[in-house]
Amino acid sequence: MTILVLSGPDDSAASAVTKELQRRGAAVACFDSSSFPIGAKLTARSEDGVWRARISGEDIDLALDDVTCVWLCHPAPFGFHVGMTPAERDFAKREAEMALGGLLRGLDCLWVNHPEKVVAAEYKPLQLTLAAQAGLKVPRSLVTNDPDSVADFFDQCQGRVVYKTLSGGDLLGADAMPLLVYTSVVKRDHLRLTGALSATPCLFQEHLPKQAELRCTVIGDEVFPVQIESQHAPESTVDWRRGYAHLRYRVYQLPRETREQCLRLTRQLGLVYAALDFVITPENEHVFLEINPGGQWLWLESETGLPMTEAIADLLAGAVPAGADRR
Repeated sequence: MTILVLSGPDDSAASAVTKELQRRGAAVACFDSSSFPIGAKLTARSEDGVWRARISGEDIDLALDDVTCVWLCHPAPFGFHVGMTPAERDFAKREAEMALGGLLRGLDCLWVNHPEKVVAAEYKPLQLTLAAQAGLKVPRSLVTNDPDSVADFFDQCQGRVVYKTLSGGDLLGADAMPLLVYTSVVKRDHLRLTGALSATPCLFQEHLPKQAELRCTVIGDEVFPVQIESQHAPESTVDWRRGYAHLRYRVYQLPRETREQCLRLTRQLGLVYAALDFVITPENEHVFLEINPGGQWLWLESETGLPMTEAIADLLAGAVPAGADRR
């Protein structure tokens, strides 16, 4: 029986966990999704509604019947022939997704995480609703394309407001390279940009005072909390992703109630892995910001020594009984 790891080329997280699984003697098949469909072949036959499928290529030869777990570890976009027109490429992409995705979804196995659950979990308004239901404190928020509503919200928050993207923050630049849209402070002058504010719905939140940031990585029934010290450098005070070089990290002693709330939210979304981000206020309150069903974790393990590689390997291999806590 085989653990299928869907990743891209040079994926260090996939490599670390795969090595740990192989060290334990587990059967692992790593599939670089960018090799499909040009470099890897998919063949599936159905009799009486039962599919027998195989993926074969230079680095993989796998019968999907043998798969006991699928890990979506940052899969790369499919690769297509250079000479395709944009319309042909779009059609081929949809066909490839329906073929491979349909066969994988038919497997009766553990997913980390199931793709349908990932899609639902990425809706930030839903995240905030379920986080509050799980008992977590959430910031005042506004989703709108009405400039007057933004102005009212700005006044209600005493001028302390940030803008955040609803869809993850990637924007293609002029050279087709992805650009990251960071969380940004909204100033009163921005309220005059009515054309921009009405162009599409935007997410605004109250700008909370911060003592530090908190990243809680949920892996199965375990929670790995890391305090991210971001307030000592101007580059990282609003969005710590702007100033990685200035960040400092330490293992955080998470209250049991907050730990249970993190697990509750993750389960409500149907996830078994997630990265939850919080603000730690000067009063030591934990205010939930968002949950990422595919958030990075390897650099936090490197900075803190928390055994997240082992925890993911345990989850994939089914080695940890439900409710166990490595700490």
